[in-house]
Amino acid sequence: MMTVENVELGDFEITGLSSFIRNALSLQLANLEIVFNLTFPLQVKANYIDFSVILGDTIPFYGGGTANLNIDLRLEGLIAIGSTEDEIIYIETLLADIFFDSLKVEISSLMGYTGGKTNDVFNRLIEEITPELIYLMKPMVIDGILESILEVVNGFLLPLGLTWTDIVGCLLGIGECPIPLP
Repeated sequence: MMTVENVELGDFEITGLSSFIRNALSLQLANLEIVFNLTFPLQVKANYIDFSVILGDTIPFYGGGTANLNIDLRLEGLIAIGSTEDEIIYIETLLADIFFDSLKVEISSLMGYTGGKTNDVFNRLIEEITPELIYLMKPMVIDGILESILEVVNGFLLPLGLTWTDIVGCLLGIGECPIPLP
C-alpha cells in the first residue's frame, strides 16, 4: 500500500505527444470502429517538483528539485463511432489502456541526496516501481479519464454537425470540406 501525502509539479513541459509510433491501427468499416496501438516517446521536464509518499504505510519517501523523465507510453484501445438520428457522427465508445514500455527518471534530489550513487539508486527504484503503481491505480481512475475525454471530444464534434457523407466527400475531394484540412 502507498499513501500519497503531497505532489507538486511546476514549470513543466511535455514533448512528443504529436510524434507517435503506430504499432497497429485498423479501421473496421462494418462496425465503424478504430482499433489502435500507439507508442508515444515522451520527454517530461519539470523545473520544480516536490513530493512525499509513504510506502507500505511505514516508509517515508520524498524528493524535490528538478525532474527529467523519458517515457515510452503505449496506448491501446478502441474507438466506436456512432451517429445521431440526424446522422451526425460522434464517438460512441472509447476504450483504452496505457502501458509504460520504458521509463527513465532523473530527479535531482531524493531522500535528501543530491547527485551521486545514492540518488542514482533512488531514481532506479522509481523507474522500477512506477509502472507497477500505475498498473495498480489504473482501475480507480481510467473510467473517469475516458469519460472526460469522450465529453470533450463529443462537445467538439457534435456542434460541427459532420455526417459520414461529409467525411467521405471531403476525403474523395467531392464538394467542400466541412472543416479546414491542413
